[in-house]
Amino acid sequence: LLAPASMVIGGLHVVQAGINSSLGTSCGNWVVAGACSMGTASLVAVFFLRMAAGPCWFKQLRAAAGTTAWWQWTGGLLGVCSLMSKMIVITILGGTMTNIIESVTEVLFTLTIEHSGTLLARRRAITPLKAVGGLCAIAGTLLAAQDTFVPVGS
Repeated sequence: LLAPASMVIGGLHVVQAGINSSLGTSCGNWVVAGACSMGTASLVAVFFLRMAAGPCWFKQLRAAAGTTAWWQWTGGLLGVCSLMSKMIVITILGGTMTNIIESVTEVLFTLTIEHSGTLLARRRAITPLKAVGGLCAIAGTLLAAQDTFVPVGS
């Protein structure tokens, strides 16, 4: 059940990138488009936060602030940077190439983070089988993108 859910999430990620890029092109201003996208996401997040945590959610955040590392609060900042850069890059490289590069990078970073146990991730060694799987994922994405290595407009 988690694998199909992950596939849906991956599909939504690709659709979101296309929608955001389209909005940036239509607005003619990537910052305005990114702010609209993140603003909408923030409103929805507050709604879900209120539903999941109840009326005491702010107290829970304040309590967590004293027990967490500074970098644990940077996820939103990284999300905005990721969104803005992807909106611009996707118009230059195209959706397929942008997502191929992103996928390969995600595989490499995930293997590295889990192997080292950084970011409080559960430590999972890179076994020979996992290394082969990672290399196959990279090879597969590169093969799938073999005709997309030319930037859009070239």
